[in-house]
Amino acid sequence: MRYRFRVVRRPSRYWLPGTDVARAIARLYRGSVRRGDYVVVSDKALSVARGLIFDEARVGAGPCYAIPAYLVSRVLWGRLLSRPFSPRALAILRGTPIRLIAAHKRLALRVGGFKHFIKPVSEAGIDASNLPYSYVSIPARDAGRYAEELRSELCRAIGEDVNLLVVDTDKTYKPRWLCNIAFSTRPSSVRGVIDLGGFSYFLGKFMPDLFGEYPTPVAYSGRWPGLAELLRVSRVGERAMGHGAGRNVLEMAAAVGAGICSVRWGDLASLKHYPAVVVRPCGKT
Repeated sequence: MRYRFRVVRRPSRYWLPGTDVARAIARLYRGSVRRGDYVVVSDKALSVARGLIFDEARVGAGPCYAIPAYLVSRVLWGRLLSRPFSPRALAILRGTPIRLIAAHKRLALRVGGFKHFIKPVSEAGIDASNLPYSYVSIPARDAGRYAEELRSELCRAIGEDVNLLVVDTDKTYKPRWLCNIAFSTRPSSVRGVIDLGGFSYFLGKFMPDLFGEYPTPVAYSGRWPGLAELLRVSRVGERAMGHGAGRNVLEMAAAVGAGICSVRWGDLASLKHYPAVVVRPCGKT
């Protein structure tokens, strides 16, 4: 059964490390949610609130990382497999200093292994957008368990039995002929979502007729609606949340008028953010 969806969204303060997420969401939506609604939450915002951040300036990256990073970023994706990228994305891929790419790749290799090292951007779910200085967010290893705990706290706080979905902008690709399997480009604890890292990225970008593209459902707690429906909710929720200060570090720096690695916590706190939205099934299609 497929549904149309209605979105309820309200701007929030930036979730700093230590934010009580259940209380923050309840403050926004208490009285506005119904039984069976999906509360869709940004994985990035959750990671920051939980303090799952790391300073990439601390990562040393000598030639043993710089050379492979150059081959993957500049040669493989920047030249040989550049077709899926827009001119702006290619300019970022080719223009980012190799020392920064190498540090990011080294961290990705440590967190996610080779299948994520070969992904061109947002490797292993590590993300530098909407974070100050040279900080990046690190994906939670306990995402499924944490989603269960957060949903329990949230249901008590708002007094309604809701579903909780954690979503990331990194892509997941579902074969058009299958309903219960999808291939993600980052780790996910959701049933039927298989993390293939950079290999999923290749499949989805070069075989678009065979795969539908969605944001990645990272974790889920609640009534199981089927993977296909959950992917649709992920897409609706991700669009409603937007990109905060920007989709990448360049957009973020431009939004606050600062240089790369010069963005501060206060700069991000001055902007509107939508770290959580409510997606409501409102009719069959």
